[in-house]
Order: sequence, then C-alpha cells, then structure tokens
Amino acid sequence: MSARTDRVAVKRRLATVHFGSRVGSGRSLGWPVVMRLNAVASAELQHRLPSVNTARTFSKFVVVGGAATALHYAIAILITHLGWAPVVVASTIGFLVSAVFNFVFNARFTFGAKGMDGRQGVRFACTVAAGCAINGALLFAGVWSGMPAALAQLLATAAVLAWNFTLSSRWVFKPRH
Repeated sequence: MSARTDRVAVKRRLATVHFGSRVGSGRSLGWPVVMRLNAVASAELQHRLPSVNTARTFSKFVVVGGAATALHYAIAILITHLGWAPVVVASTIGFLVSAVFNFVFNARFTFGAKGMDGRQGVRFACTVAAGCAINGALLFAGVWSGMPAALAQLLATAAVLAWNFTLSSRWVFKPRH
C-alpha cells in the first residue's frame, strides 16, 4: 500500500467519525474538529513514512559515500604503489582524507548546510568512530559465527550505512530551528 493510499484511507475514516457522550450516539464532532484531526493524521503519516525528500537525500548520501570510498582506495593504492608508505599507513592517510571529503560534501551537497562549524565536525567524528566500531563488531560476529567474510562485511557495511545516515541527518547536520 502506498503512502498516498494510506493517507487517503485515514482521511476517509476521520471524515466519517462520529463521537458523542456515549459510543454510537450519532452526534458529530463537526467539520472544524474533523478537519483538525485530518491534518494531525496527515502530519503523523508523513512523519512515519519516508518522504521523497528523504529518499533523495539518502541517494546523495550514498553517492558522496561512494566517492569518498573511491578516494580512500585511490590514495591508499597510489601511496603504496609509489612506495611512500606501507599499506596500513597509506590506507590510514586515504581514510583521513576521504573522511574530510565526506564531511564537506555531505554538509554542502547532501544536507545543504549553509555553513560548517566545529560542533558538526565533532559530531561527524563521533559518528564515524562509532560506525567504525559497529563495523568491526559486526564483521567479527559474522566471521566468528561461520559466515563468509565477504558476506559479513556486506552486512556490516549496510548496517553502518544506515547508522551513519540516521545520525548524519538527525544529529550531525540537523538544521537549527
């Protein structure tokens, strides 16, 4: 059932609701009250159901994350290939550069932040650190339970993606009202 169908069904039910001092007395609430209930129900459904805007924002988040991942790998491969640093150091450098890229582009492109401040940076760093811990824990649990490492990593990545998007949209880059 689509979000629109859900809203229409709730509106129809609210439009026919009658309340009285006793159940079934037949006294109507009147149109102003029914219309207010209708508006409240619509707002509640819109709050619970993902909006097109949320889907668009999530798509942008995935694109920026994919670009940051590609940047991370490219830097790590380049540094390693040129012999400038061992693989772990090269990957760490790539990760840090991609994290800055991720922060800037998610702030500007994904969430449309007008400016960036230190609080957002600290929140972003906390979100990334927690995501890293979640990734490690889920990967360990998956492999420990006998799951193939690639599958465990895919599931951990999906969980961390959901974690990062939720915290980024509701805490890190949440617009101030």
